[in-house]
Amino acid sequence: MTLVLFLLFCQGLERKMMKLFMVMMLVMGGWVRHWRVMANAAVSVNEGDNKEPFELLCKIYNVAQHPPIKPVDTKEYQKIVDDIDALSAAANGKEGVKTQSEETKSAQTQLVGITRDAHKLLDEIKRINPEREAEMARNALNQVIFGEHGKEGDLSPGTLNGVRGRMAACGSRPLDKKGESAGKNLVVDFFCLCAKHDEAEGVDNVCGVSVGNGKDSGWDGVKLVSQDTLWDEVKNGCGTFAKQGVTSTQDGYSLHREFMAKVKAGGKVKVTNTETVPKHGMLGTAVSDTGNSNFHCNGKKAVSTTRVNVGSGVCVFYGTHHQEQNIEWLKKFKEGLQLIDKLNTETASWQHQL
Repeated sequence: MTLVLFLLFCQGLERKMMKLFMVMMLVMGGWVRHWRVMANAAVSVNEGDNKEPFELLCKIYNVAQHPPIKPVDTKEYQKIVDDIDALSAAANGKEGVKTQSEETKSAQTQLVGITRDAHKLLDEIKRINPEREAEMARNALNQVIFGEHGKEGDLSPGTLNGVRGRMAACGSRPLDKKGESAGKNLVVDFFCLCAKHDEAEGVDNVCGVSVGNGKDSGWDGVKLVSQDTLWDEVKNGCGTFAKQGVTSTQDGYSLHREFMAKVKAGGKVKVTNTETVPKHGMLGTAVSDTGNSNFHCNGKKAVSTTRVNVGSGVCVFYGTHHQEQNIEWLKKFKEGLQLIDKLNTETASWQHQL
């Protein structure tokens, strides 16, 4: 009897184990199908993919837009020296003050020396011309944003001069050299990184904010549409992600280092059926079927399959060598910071001496 019960128990256990095995196989089969679909799914540039580099450029824009220059006015120094002259004249009896005390004579002698030093310092200030130095620094940082002949409110003549189609400007395969206009100024780089291509092939809010709707404003393969609108949207977006206002040169140098590290590390390339790989010398996001150089920075979100498979990207490519020399606005950014440091040091010294 005991043996019969034992055999029945074993048969029941075997049936339960078989059911459990069947369930596990079904679950595992589902996982396999899921991952197969994931592996074969087309890669795409998505909303928010370029948010991080956009925020970094916004911080650099803020420093360039609000130069950390200490107030400087030669007229104020002139007024201080005039006051010293008046005091010296009064103390030396030219305005009716006469005395024979040794203490006063000593003070008068010291005041004569102070007056002489003040005039010498004022001559040095006028020779250096701090207002001119401040203007040079502002001009350098203006070029960071708009380029050599560009300015706010009028982008066409200088800022976007020579900017051709998006691929040529931002970078095209095999990406053995930088895009023609990559690094020309921040406006161009912002547009490469964020402007929507068109309604069909573009990416909404790729930088985390709207920069063009792909219809009335944007950058397709040929021309920029409503560039002033695009620029306004970039600035509004920067106001969302980056604190606006007072900065310091130390902030600027830190951002310079962070930017170079970001470019050297590279942007993201989503490769079909494999993992994401970096593309050194690039900011932004791209997609490719075959590798990390088989794509254009054309603003499109998916691999083109018209004749041959060619990758796409919302990106800007600065080249793989001598990036700091390749990026015009970055050189101007460093130049502007150095001019400001020099001027601020001089200003602090003059204020201390006077």
